[in-house]
Amino acid sequence: MVTPDKSPTPVEYTLQGLAGNSATGQAGTLVPAVIRGTGLTVGRRINLENSSTSSRNPVWPQSVNADGTALNVLVDTRNLAPGHYDLVRDGMGYTQGQPSPGYVPNAFEVTAADNPAKSRFVPLDPARLLDTRDGTGAPKARVGAGQSVGLRVAGVKGVPADGVTAVVMNLTAASPTATGWITVHADGRPLPATSNLNFTAGRTVANLVTVPVVNGKVDLRNSAGTVDLIADVAGYYSATGTSTFSPATPQRLLDTRDGTGARQGAVGAGGLVSVQVGGVGGVPYGATAVLLNVTVTNPTDTGYLTAYPHGTDRPGTSSLNWTPGQTVSHQVLVPVVDGRVVFYNSTGTVNVTADLTGWFTA
Repeated sequence: MVTPDKSPTPVEYTLQGLAGNSATGQAGTLVPAVIRGTGLTVGRRINLENSSTSSRNPVWPQSVNADGTALNVLVDTRNLAPGHYDLVRDGMGYTQGQPSPGYVPNAFEVTAADNPAKSRFVPLDPARLLDTRDGTGAPKARVGAGQSVGLRVAGVKGVPADGVTAVVMNLTAASPTATGWITVHADGRPLPATSNLNFTAGRTVANLVTVPVVNGKVDLRNSAGTVDLIADVAGYYSATGTSTFSPATPQRLLDTRDGTGARQGAVGAGGLVSVQVGGVGGVPYGATAVLLNVTVTNPTDTGYLTAYPHGTDRPGTSSLNWTPGQTVSHQVLVPVVDGRVVFYNSTGTVNVTADLTGWFTA
């Protein structure tokens, strides 16, 4: 059990969000934040308090830096009504409206919890929403450290102009100059303390992301260095959507190393592999899309793989990227046409596996 810190040393606190912004969070959540001051320890007992409502919730210390000036905490907003709350250290007293050691008035704002409408998924043929290399969807410029890109998704590439609650995109970070991450979040909302895509210097990587849509847009923030961002739409959610998701026990549908689901042998440059998914692994013939974990192994050249619906034109998008000799796995969401999906290899030779994780049906 953590014992209270009885040190009489006065402490002036400040409370900040992780990105240095104002401390705020939705009701019913645990919000990461940082208390700054002097003499801080993980043994300090601190609360959020509101004298007018007699509301009180603990702030949970997590870790502290070496010199005791920054205490990482989780702010507990469960059972708190929206409003402003004071930060109060146990044993330091509570003087309403008067700053004192261990007391910070209006240190944290609790906002109303979201009550999103229930949504269903609509798969879309892959299409490029964003490419900072050529100015698609945003200015033609690399995204610097701490910079954000606002991307309009509503009314673009098959996404409706109204009623969209979330969008699913394949996000790629190209040619980053430093190790960092990309955070994707609803437009205009506080930056969350999360990452959607992590990268190292010089390595192009991709990830499938689902992000709420506010004001018809989403925001993408880069943490470090400079990077080009590419986003390809895979579908969207809305109250009038047509598809529901069914999870599946993972099952291998394709392995070019042993001939599962396709001809045995590595896929050559410009090569196509057509894979039957309808009626396989529990996927019904009427499935509208499948969720696959796709892996490439032993590539001989830098390249990319594109997954797309059978019988349609190959889109100018990528599903995962690699460098020679690198094994890469990535979750891929692809519409199903005629019960099949197609994989395209851009360059060199590579082996491809695909494991079923779920499907969507109308």
